[in-house]
Amino acid sequence: MTTQAILAIDGGGTHCQAVLCDMNGTELGRADGAFANLVTDFEQSRQNLSDLINAVYEAVGRARVDRSRDLAVLGIAGAEIGGAGKQLEETVTNAFGFAAAKVLSDRDIAVEGILGDEDGTLAQIGTGSFFAQKQGGTIRPIGGWGLTLGDEASGAWLGRELLRSVLLSHDGLMASTDITRAIMEMYGNSPDEIVLFAGTALPGDYASLVPMLFDAFANDDQVARHVVGLGLVSLETVLMAVAGDNQTRLFVTGGVGERYRPLLSDHFRARLALPTGDPLSGAIRVGRAMLGH
Repeated sequence: MTTQAILAIDGGGTHCQAVLCDMNGTELGRADGAFANLVTDFEQSRQNLSDLINAVYEAVGRARVDRSRDLAVLGIAGAEIGGAGKQLEETVTNAFGFAAAKVLSDRDIAVEGILGDEDGTLAQIGTGSFFAQKQGGTIRPIGGWGLTLGDEASGAWLGRELLRSVLLSHDGLMASTDITRAIMEMYGNSPDEIVLFAGTALPGDYASLVPMLFDAFANDDQVARHVVGLGLVSLETVLMAVAGDNQTRLFVTGGVGERYRPLLSDHFRARLALPTGDPLSGAIRVGRAMLGH
């Protein structure tokens, strides 16, 4: 008889990661998949998660029927908003066939995996962004309200600000530089195409501009430095409000967060700590606790 396994998923606005492990937390296999943000697009996220789950089970050589004894822990962007997380949880147990499932926000599993049992401040910055402070066992969540109303300093936020700067450059209100010219060429030198793109763009679409932005920043492009500077000010404004006088550990993580780390002021850089875990390990911890381990 196949032993019970734990499926852990970290789902964000650009892509998802899944790990299948045994009850001791030993990894059996992993897979990557497309985005999952329950607020941005619930149905497409559900389909992407289904594909990801199939992929990780195929990678391990574990039959679909084995899910009936397995536990799934999913940390998904937007799960804490409204009833989206509960709806997905029912889907995972009923339609996906798991014995039990727990759907949390991506912030929940990041706090569990990165802060663990100790105090500290977390700034997780990828396609979106969220913050959390843990002190004396009490967790204070901050932000994570999505690109329209928040996601300060995130990849999507930076991409949107970059396109805003490109249009300002087109109007003669900002310098024309290598990156503004390159992006205009991407859109056929038509500002109308940029506006049309923005009308339907998902956060991951904006975030796709981040590698180009930071490459230009490294080449001292004036507009790129302006946009990254805006992101850095936004990030440090939140950090100062959340943990300005707090001397506990500070974690700035995520694909975009790692790019900010060397740019932080001395006040924050002196407190930076390197995580020993990550959101996936946090989801595994939750699963093992549910199983009594």
